Amino acid sequence: MSVRDPASYDRVSRWGLSTKIVQTFDPVLWLVQNKNHEYRSKNILILIPRKNSGESFLKKAHELANPKKWEGIRILSLEPDDPRELAFVGHLAEEFSAKIIPMHTLQTLCDEVGEARMVLSERYHGALAALVLEKPLEIVSQGEGDKLNSLQSFDLQKAEQDLAMGEQELRNVLNTKTR
Repeated sequence: MSVRDPASYDRVSRWGLSTKIVQTFDPVLWLVQNKNHEYRSKNILILIPRKNSGESFLKKAHELANPKKWEGIRILSLEPDDPRELAFVGHLAEEFSAKIIPMHTLQTLCDEVGEARMVLSERYHGALAALVLEKPLEIVSQGEGDKLNSLQSFDLQKAEQDLAMGEQELRNVLNTKTR
C-alpha cells in the first residue's frame, strides 16, 4: 500500500495491516514536471479555494490582495461543477473583482498557475503545481495534520526520490505477482 504523506503513513500504520506500507509522493508531481514550463509571470494573484473555505482563507486573501496592486486576481475552481464551490467562488469573485476560471485539466491548472506572480491555495494539487512551477505560495490548511501540511516544507528532490522509490516498490510487487 502506498501513501503520499507522513500523516497518512502514520494513520495507516496504526491500522495494524499485514501489508507493507510505503510512503511515496503524489504522482501528479511528475505530470506537472513534464508540462511546458515556458511561462511568463504576470502581476496576477491566483486564489485556489475549496468549496468549504472559511474565514482563514478569506483573511489571507484580503491580506494578499490589499497591499499589492495586481493587474488581476483569478480564482481557479478545481470543482467547477459543484454548486457549493460555484457559490463560494462567485462570492469571492464579487468581493475581489476577480475572474473565475474553471479547471478541467492539469494543463489548464499549470497554465494558470504558471502565469501567477503569487498563489494562495487551500487545495493540495493547486499548491503542488505552484511549488513545482516555483511560484511564491501561501498555503491555508483546513486543519492540523491535513495533507497540505506535507507541502509546508516541500523539498522537490526528496519528493522525486520518494516517488521513484514508490514506483520501484510497485514494480517489485507487480513482478512478483507475474512470476
